[in-house]
Formats: sequence, structure tokens, C-alpha cells
Amino acid sequence: MGEIIKAIVWDIGGVLSRFEDQSWHQKWESYLDLSPGQLEEVIFDNQQSAIATVGQTTPAEVWESVGKRFGLSAEQLATLQVEFWKGSEWDADLFDYIRSSLKGRYKLGVLSDAWLGSRDRVKEWINYDVFDVIMFSAEEGIRKPNPRMYQRMLSRLGVEASEAIFIDDHKDNVEGARAVGMYGIHFTREVDIREAIKEIAG
Repeated sequence: MGEIIKAIVWDIGGVLSRFEDQSWHQKWESYLDLSPGQLEEVIFDNQQSAIATVGQTTPAEVWESVGKRFGLSAEQLATLQVEFWKGSEWDADLFDYIRSSLKGRYKLGVLSDAWLGSRDRVKEWINYDVFDVIMFSAEEGIRKPNPRMYQRMLSRLGVEASEAIFIDDHKDNVEGARAVGMYGIHFTREVDIREAIKEIAG
């Protein structure tokens, strides 16, 4: 590609971890009379979640708003909170690839739109044993695809935009990275991520 790639930056949800077992979501979608796949939208695509993603409210207040919307009791809401995350699984094969083939060759970053408390919740997998820079939107006060998110990541990694690859499952976030000069890979289940990285980095 002409540039020497020095860094690879990863999103978390939808890339490094995914909702593989949909049965827990389907259970609640049936109970709440939601369409298939709509539960994630209910949790993440609302005003409370949007402001929580930039650290202006707490996860508890997001869940409280969901509970009020559906008239859930405190017990029902607590159960929903637990069961919502049950189908989420870390991609162990992808982490093996990152550790064995990328770590040491490239600087590695994580750039995630996430609520306060996420760093502690995911620390078993997302930590400085693997990654050089870890950024969460709620801690930064801004979210993707704000150009400043990518620029802060690049600054902390100590690389130029043209020396970095960004991987995300949301196309607008990938386009945001490309807009500041990074290489972008739109992650889907059909993408061979190893080949996609190799195509850019060589």
C-alpha cells in the first residue's frame, strides 16, 4: 500500500466480542413484544444510552430508563441486565491471532464506544498485557466517529494516521477513521480479518 503499517486499532463489541447466542435476547424480545434483533436497539439506541456513552450519565440510569419504558419490576430489570449479556462471547481465536501474529510487530489499540465501568467489566480480556492503548468513549467524553477519538488514539500510540489500521463493525465508524487518514476495515462475519489486514499491511 506504500505506507509502513505500525499500529492496528480494534473495536470491542461486534468485533472482539459478539452476541453469538441470541436465545437470551430472543426470550426478552418475545416477552417485551419486540422484533427479532430489536433488544440491542432498545438498550443502546436511546437518549440515555447516548449520553452514557460519553460519560454524562451512569449505566444504572440507562437500565432504569429501559425498565420504565416497559414497566418492569426491579426484579425483572435486574434479571434483564444479567441475561442481556449472557450471549456475549469473546472471540478466543481472534485473540490468539492478535497475540501470536500481531503483538510485537505492531502497536495495538482498543477504541470502544462504551459506558462508564466498561474498563473494569472487560479487563480479563482487554488489558495492557495485550494492548498498548485502551480508550473508552465514556472516559474521553466523546465517541466515534468524532475525529478527535481517532486523533487521540493515534497520538497515544505515537503513529501517523497513514500508519494505522482501524477495525469496527459499524461502517460509519470505519468511515470516520478513513476521514482522518487511517486505513479502515469494516468487520462483518463474512470478512477474513487476517487476509484483510495482510492486504493492507503486507
